[in-house]
Amino acid sequence: MKKSLILSTYNGNKYIFQMLESIRNQTIEFDEVLISDDCSTDDTYSIVSNYIDRYRLNWINKKNEHNKGWRQNFVDLLMSTTGDIIFFADQDDYWLKNKVEVMVDIVKKKKEILLLASDICKFKEDEWINNHKEDSIPTGEINIYQPQIEKTIMNISKPGCTYCVRGEIRELVEKYYVDGLPHDAFCWRIALLLNRLYLMNEYSIYYRVHSNNASKRKKPSCQLRIDDLEYYKLVFDSCNKLTSSEGLKCAEKTINRLKKYIDLRSGLIINRKLLNALPLIGYRDYYYSWGSYVNDILISITQK
Repeated sequence: MKKSLILSTYNGNKYIFQMLESIRNQTIEFDEVLISDDCSTDDTYSIVSNYIDRYRLNWINKKNEHNKGWRQNFVDLLMSTTGDIIFFADQDDYWLKNKVEVMVDIVKKKKEILLLASDICKFKEDEWINNHKEDSIPTGEINIYQPQIEKTIMNISKPGCTYCVRGEIRELVEKYYVDGLPHDAFCWRIALLLNRLYLMNEYSIYYRVHSNNASKRKKPSCQLRIDDLEYYKLVFDSCNKLTSSEGLKCAEKTINRLKKYIDLRSGLIINRKLLNALPLIGYRDYYYSWGSYVNDILISITQK
């Protein structure tokens, strides 16, 4: 099976070398590595280019003519791959050296897997240097399981930098992707609705947590909630299109419930219909936390 990796870079010169090292030192090599720099203003692009030249790697490193944003950059990279299995990578993490070998082996053995994700081991900023404990995923039996659809259709529990997907995902992205959606969240929901999403109970990467993580959460506000609702509408459109076109009868209940959740939450926040807060209790699994639910109510009451 041909193995591909995609990596979007932007102003990542501080940590990109560590990430490149962890890719190059995998126990099995990639057949295709595609790296796209999204108009960095630092020397990230040259660091990557020099690294490729130093080790005479057949990796491809290109620089965009204009800034696309990380979402579109990753989608374009994904659609450019030719591999049977594709790994997503971020510029500021560090992979355990047998991550690719272990995950490829699992996907080979379990044909129904479309997307496989692992756990992560978090560390802060520069803690990494001498504090990591493991270099490899432990050998032996690795438990894989399927998450519950209602609990993870909205609250995605694993970051995209832990994913590997089958190459057939490209056709599904081409058919059902809606502009503005993150590539990883979109792939997660496709695999979830198709009942082909699997998780493994071991971590495969050291995940650096710092102020520049693209996924860092912001403080709640009315405008942020409205932006979230616009995003959820895009999520619904893509999920509904997939479910209808693929005839996924088993997912129809989830899609209808998702639509109701968006409508109720829109009414609460935008139209200040406080009574909507009562039925929204039944959609607790779609909220990030109880605090998020309470903040919706407070924002509805206090907004001008």
